[in-house]
Amino acid sequence: MDATATHAERIAFHLTGRRAGGLREVGSLRPALQARYRDLAALRHDFPIVLANGGDRSARSLTALVDAALATTAKGADAERTRRQVLRVEQEVRVLLLEESQGRLGELWAEAVQRLAPRRDASFADAARRALQAIGSDGAVLRCDAALPEHLLQHIWQQAQQRKQAALRDRLVRLIHQLSDILRADFERSSAGRNASRLKASVGSGHGELFNFDALSRILANGTPREPMPEARRGRIRHLLAVLDAQPFVALPDESAAHAAGTVAYDYRFDNCAAAIAAWNERLPRLVELARAIEVAELEIDGRYRAERHDALFAAYGTNGLEPDVLSRFPDVLVCLDGTTLDAAEQAKLMEILAGELPIKVLYRVDDLLADPDDVSAQASPGLRCRQIAHMAMGLNQVYVLHAAASHLARCEERIAAGVRFAGPALFCIYSGAASSAAGQSTYLAAAAATESRAFPAFVYDPAGGPDWASRFCLDGNPQPELDWPIHRFEYEDAHH
Repeated sequence: MDATATHAERIAFHLTGRRAGGLREVGSLRPALQARYRDLAALRHDFPIVLANGGDRSARSLTALVDAALATTAKGADAERTRRQVLRVEQEVRVLLLEESQGRLGELWAEAVQRLAPRRDASFADAARRALQAIGSDGAVLRCDAALPEHLLQHIWQQAQQRKQAALRDRLVRLIHQLSDILRADFERSSAGRNASRLKASVGSGHGELFNFDALSRILANGTPREPMPEARRGRIRHLLAVLDAQPFVALPDESAAHAAGTVAYDYRFDNCAAAIAAWNERLPRLVELARAIEVAELEIDGRYRAERHDALFAAYGTNGLEPDVLSRFPDVLVCLDGTTLDAAEQAKLMEILAGELPIKVLYRVDDLLADPDDVSAQASPGLRCRQIAHMAMGLNQVYVLHAAASHLARCEERIAAGVRFAGPALFCIYSGAASSAAGQSTYLAAAAATESRAFPAFVYDPAGGPDWASRFCLDGNPQPELDWPIHRFEYEDAHH
């Protein structure tokens, strides 16, 4: 360190790592506590993670997948050799990712085997093949980088949306079929439904000569009298069918949407809060209309709709907004924000989403915790602003909040899924550590160090978790949470070994 550096400059360097004034560059430095992690590819840790295409888990670490595969494939006399061979392939997959390779696990695994096979015996390829088969997953492989938070959250969100959309689609198709059956049955009991040509068409050409359809039509017309369906109910059911067929919230099978040819389902993914709010406000009237139609259709199908009682009730349906349990049946909106460059106007829109209890899930990603020392206009560092927004969201007591560094995401998949399922707004504040990559440092280590040092602690606030803060607030995953500051043993070797 330069002797000309001022005391203030030294303190600033100690607190922020930024050099200014009399502090000279002294080459590439690494924190001593991170020295043992200089070769991440040689270490088995939480990354990379592999996205799952189905099942109970949305993502699993490559380490966990390989361990599970070895438990079934590394057996017998060759167990130890198989284990070493498979772990070598796993390590080579990590090397490929550090070299900016990307793809699905099967592709990366095959490339790793191809690289290593010429230097191995014949059993190597067979062990690698059996291990990959035992893993049984060929999802996309994600490393800990700037893109991880968005890719992982979007994957978990998309899985939840597919389940919601499937349930909503099945319900709409059922209602459409049952309402159509009511109209069809009414028509078939009418005079038009019992005329000779209609009866002949229903029997088919194979036995058409065996019946006198004119006589049959007269007999049915003079049969037991029936009370015709009131025109008001018939019109109500037709209106319900039109609403259900034409709704744009989920795509229906072609045969179920005869009245809505060309209807395109909504998109639910946005990259700014202003667009998400505008879309929500535009769609809300149709959402209320569809929710009302579903409730009325259920009553009609059960024969429980009474105009004198229900007309006035449903005329005011949704006037004061829809209940959370009703909104939870429809797809949610996802907004992915770059919090490092978020301006005041967009931040105000974000708070409007959170305070308005809108069913919108927001990823708020920051790549750096510190403000640019040369930016005199910066009001607060990205890390401080992110923490302030998380605290404000918790103060609303109606927002699910997850605050974590990217290195921690592999361990809180279920917490993310719970936020996605939450019936209301959810805020995911994630520090990616990506700013460190410009200095040649690992984004994973930068993110992990932020958690380890309490600079960006991991916590979850779940308003539905219980009646008090103790049951709603969770600090799981932080190192040594019982201490004010984590303590680590510093081991080193001097010149005399």
